[in-house]
Amino acid sequence: MSKVVIKGLDELLDKLGKLDKLEQDEALELGLARGGAKAVMRARELVPVDSGDLRDNLHVGGHTRLTPGYRAVGAYGALKKPGGRGTRKWVLVGTKLPYAHLAEMGSKHNRPTRFLLRGVQESEKAIVKEVDTAIQEIIDR
Repeated sequence: MSKVVIKGLDELLDKLGKLDKLEQDEALELGLARGGAKAVMRARELVPVDSGDLRDNLHVGGHTRLTPGYRAVGAYGALKKPGGRGTRKWVLVGTKLPYAHLAEMGSKHNRPTRFLLRGVQESEKAIVKEVDTAIQEIIDR
């Protein structure tokens, strides 16, 4: 599992200060989930496709409804729900398929594609924008 830290969230901390703790958690989870969906959609464009199972199983943990075309494959369900509190909130993006790491990281038979890492990295600005929008939506209530 890779940990990716998004740059540009510092400016959003000021806005978060206007919200109570429950609203902060709600805003961050919603924004990160929406941003994660953007990263998943980009990763779907980058993932190598054979049967399409890997592409179709990429999703945001706990927020499969944000991922159009998500399809559970076999006994492999969804990733776990978001966790953390306050500014340490996190969401998982990816899949539980047992061979996904081979496409992502490579093996002796194939080169790494880094489809998921690249999907997140290329979506950084969109992720920050989604978090900002979610915070603003709660402030505007």
